[in-house]
Amino acid sequence: MLSSETSVVVPAYGRLQPLKYTLKSAARALREAGGGGEILVVDDGSEPPLEKQLQGFEAGHPVKFLRQKNQGSIVARMTGLAAAQRELS
Repeated sequence: MLSSETSVVVPAYGRLQPLKYTLKSAARALREAGGGGEILVVDDGSEPPLEKQLQGFEAGHPVKFLRQKNQGSIVARMTGLAAAQRELS
């Protein structure tokens, strides 16, 4: 069971359609857990930036975007973990 204090960290590089599916799934899980929590997308250097590519896309929950130069998914996960404002499950 997810806590209402859950942070969902999504490392991403390109692959827009799978990312949209992931964001909708994360939003649904947070809603089912009570609506709290946060979704953090760590853009690992996508061009154009993912936040720009997803303008107008509605995930069903607010999404915070972080951006870094391309360093790989492990570094992106650690960037998201450092930025998480709530406990991670």
